[in-house]
Amino acid sequence: MAMYCHRKRRRTQKQFSHERFCAAGFYSVKICVVQWLKFKRLMRMSQTERTMFILSVPCNDTMMTVRAHSYILKSSRARAGAMHHTTTFKLIFTNQLFWSRKLLYATGYPRSSMKLLIITQKIDSEDPVLGFFHHWVEKLAQHFTQTTVICLQKGSVRLPPEIAVWSLGKELRPSRWSYLLKFFRAVWSQRAGYDAVFVHMNPVYILLGGFFWRLLGKNCYLWYNHSHGNAATRLAAAMATAVFYTSPFSYTARFKHSRRMPAGIDTQLFQRDAGTARQPHSILYLGRISPIKKVDVLIRAADILHKRGIAFTLTIAGGAEEPFADFYQRVTALAASSSCSGSIRFAGEIPNYRAAELYSSHEVLVNLSPAGLFDKAVLEAMACEAMVLASSPAFRECLPRECFFDEGNAEDLAEKLNGILNLPPETRQRYGKQFREYITEKQGLDLLVKELSLTLT
Repeated sequence: MAMYCHRKRRRTQKQFSHERFCAAGFYSVKICVVQWLKFKRLMRMSQTERTMFILSVPCNDTMMTVRAHSYILKSSRARAGAMHHTTTFKLIFTNQLFWSRKLLYATGYPRSSMKLLIITQKIDSEDPVLGFFHHWVEKLAQHFTQTTVICLQKGSVRLPPEIAVWSLGKELRPSRWSYLLKFFRAVWSQRAGYDAVFVHMNPVYILLGGFFWRLLGKNCYLWYNHSHGNAATRLAAAMATAVFYTSPFSYTARFKHSRRMPAGIDTQLFQRDAGTARQPHSILYLGRISPIKKVDVLIRAADILHKRGIAFTLTIAGGAEEPFADFYQRVTALAASSSCSGSIRFAGEIPNYRAAELYSSHEVLVNLSPAGLFDKAVLEAMACEAMVLASSPAFRECLPRECFFDEGNAEDLAEKLNGILNLPPETRQRYGKQFREYITEKQGLDLLVKELSLTLT
């Protein structure tokens, strides 16, 4: 008797689920068709009429459509018997709120009503590696009513006063327990000051605060572009609403909810300075000096060029972090003992906003990062119309074949350097304009900020 009642209850539940699915499906199709007609009407309006119409549209039917659409996608019967709804109305199922945002940005509507929390490793406009993120924060803040930043370390900050910056105090060298206490205190005390969380390159913060943010109903997003990861990275990516990356070889590119983004190159800052003449046969390396960057391979290639009687100058701009101090000393010793020591100059650390001067005054930038890395220095040099030599296959889509050398091979690097240094000026100018056009259309900061703001809101 108990078994019979259980089976009858299961059949009743299935019948109710089927009826609810059909009702939700037909209601969603009807509402989405109406919304599509509204969109077609919007496209025929002028910009002013379009903006006023969008601001006057209520969002009740939008939320009902989103719920119905979500139910259809989650239903097992949708995959089997009603898949034609998903395919036929692929464009129509895009909710009204998405089109509203698109059209508001097209008509110049300034910002979202949302508040954003940004968590990053360091805020310092003078930092040679992470200085670019200072400008990212400034640009992103223009699309939100309130922006708060939590950073592990705070340096030279030139942000507008309305952007609050909370430092966990690494510049004071406290204990790790102090970091945790300050982090949870900032996240809790500012909980009413943000609606979404954007974590840059530090998955550990999502592991620490992801459960808390989920309880509060706040979406969290992760930016992670390294080519290597671990179990903590996978867990943080699973907890995040979406994951952003720029390199096709990024560790997070494998996840279904990952989105590839532009690299965010400030094309107004990084552009060819017409008043700066390029030094003939000048080679530049810019970046951290660490074993993974393989600067020693570049010095050996320079020694090969010198022995072949090829004139050149090599500038190495960058410093080493404390764990790689010994490697930095080995690199400087290798340069001093080489036959071309007089042609090598160490320029030290250069702030990110001054890097454009070096790109504009040198003919070729050399990047020796291994496969998978997508260094911003290459893209910044391309924006300044300089020639580039790289070994990472992540740049295959934006660099010609002549701009690649075998990773870790000093002989091949010397051969490719010789070929690029002897290119005719017309050829270098043609490559430079193509590089600049690619960065402006595909990797610009304005494109990145627009896509991020649309996704985060």
